[in-house]
This record gives sequence, structure tokens and C-alpha cells, in this order.
Amino acid sequence: MKLNIGTVFSGIGAFEQALEKMNLAYNVVFACDNDKYVKQSYFANYDISEENWYNDIIQLNKGETWKIILEKFKSTNYNIKFQLLNAKDYGGSRLVFLGIF
Repeated sequence: MKLNIGTVFSGIGAFEQALEKMNLAYNVVFACDNDKYVKQSYFANYDISEENWYNDIIQLNKGETWKIILEKFKSTNYNIKFQLLNAKDYGGSRLVFLGIF
């Protein structure tokens, strides 16, 4: 079985690297980070197309960010649950969501 994954604030792909270390097959549905050097590294290490990479999650598609994230995750056939948490100790709100296949 191959996992379909999508990540935001993807960095250089720590989550993807963990999957590889566990010998789990996966397909990158989308990834996002705003650092151009991170993007270069990510593209060098993982199979992803330009259309599935997002540079700025905050301004993605003129405020349609959350809708696009949900659509992408739902395309993986996961049941999506989400909640906005008060993370005042960490500088503001945080969105946490979980996909269950």
C-alpha cells in the first residue's frame, strides 16, 4: 500500500525522510514552504511537480488556502478532522488536523 501525503511547512522533508527510513511507500500529493533553498532541496530529494508545490501557504490562492488544503487532503481518501487550538504560549493560534484513512 502506498500512502498519499501532503505537508505544510514542509522544510526539507523530515516527515518524508521518516517514511523512507521505515520503508513505507508514499506519494507526495502536495508540499509547501516559503524558503527558496528549502524548495530546491525538497525537489532534489522527493518526487513532486511544480503544480503540487506551494510557496506561501498564508496567501495561497487569494485566501482560499484552507479550502485547497482540505480538498488536497480529501483527494487522498482520508476522513479529515480539524480544530483551531489556542497556542498562546507559542505565539498565537495553531491549526491541527488529522487525516484517517
